[in-house]
Amino acid sequence: MSIKLSGFPKINFEQVLQSTKDNSYILGPSVSKFENNFVKYTGADSCAGTGNCTDSLRMCLQILGIGPGSRVAVPSFTWLSTAEVVKQLYAQPVFVDINNTLNMDPKCLAEVIDSVDAVIYVNLFGNVADIDSILNIAGDIPVIEDNAQGTGARYKNRLLGSTGVLSCYSFYPTKNLATIGDAGCVIGKEEHVSKIKSLRNHGQLDIKFNAYNIGWNSRMDSIHADILNNELEYLDARNQRRKEIANYYSSNIKAEMQVMNPDCEPVYHQFALLLDDPKKLQNHLYSKNIQTRRYYSTPIHQLNLYKTGQNLPYTDSVSKRNICIPVHPYLTDAEVDTITSEVKKCV
Repeated sequence: MSIKLSGFPKINFEQVLQSTKDNSYILGPSVSKFENNFVKYTGADSCAGTGNCTDSLRMCLQILGIGPGSRVAVPSFTWLSTAEVVKQLYAQPVFVDINNTLNMDPKCLAEVIDSVDAVIYVNLFGNVADIDSILNIAGDIPVIEDNAQGTGARYKNRLLGSTGVLSCYSFYPTKNLATIGDAGCVIGKEEHVSKIKSLRNHGQLDIKFNAYNIGWNSRMDSIHADILNNELEYLDARNQRRKEIANYYSSNIKAEMQVMNPDCEPVYHQFALLLDDPKKLQNHLYSKNIQTRRYYSTPIHQLNLYKTGQNLPYTDSVSKRNICIPVHPYLTDAEVDTITSEVKKCV
């Protein structure tokens, strides 16, 4: 494809690889520096760098006491990890339908809240969920934010991470803030993040070989932290470019789209159209060397491993109708015009 769905920054390795100079490759000074930088950026209390967002979600559930017999409310229209981590702890996912924001519908959450022990919501495609409604419905039930696709987004003028919930991030290569492999983090209150820092390193904390918990091997590599420290400087500008492209699409393409939460400033990790025949558009754009993707065509609650017998009508509809077109910040104006023109031929 000449126009890719995702773009990648050109990393100056000579500039960023401090870890190769001091031979500190695992949880070295670069990781602490990134954790501090990300706390300053988001306004969170504390940050723990991890191996990936999946581990981050699972460890958050673990410190909240989720295990065998627990039930966790999750959306079904999302990447597998959100429900997978529940199963990994021998707990049971309870799926919640979405609305036209493609995020968890608080009204549907209210229908199951009395039967669950925790909630994970997702800020899908860089849009932000109705956080206040979710928190009000949850009450004393703990809530975790899966913000793998929303780094840099704002909710009611606050950067995500400063809204009071445990928030998990992914720095996978295609994400808004990215490194060259798997990496993630958890941000939140110090009392929670300190426990994550123990779990990520085999349950150790301040004394080597002394385990306080049954932990995991999910430490952020220092080289990834070097890269993230550098890339964080460009995050807001790149997110602004995504917004400019998305606004252009919204003004020039006449089709049903993911509805942005009016209380948020989204960061458009993806730009989703909702069409009766998305395959037609996908084939047409493919013929023009423009890459697209139809996400989660089989939602999690329809997979044999996860079936609960629940009826999620909006999720089922969106899984058949969505298609995402390129919105990454490395697109040229000419490429954006080309994408727009070709989409308009089919919708």
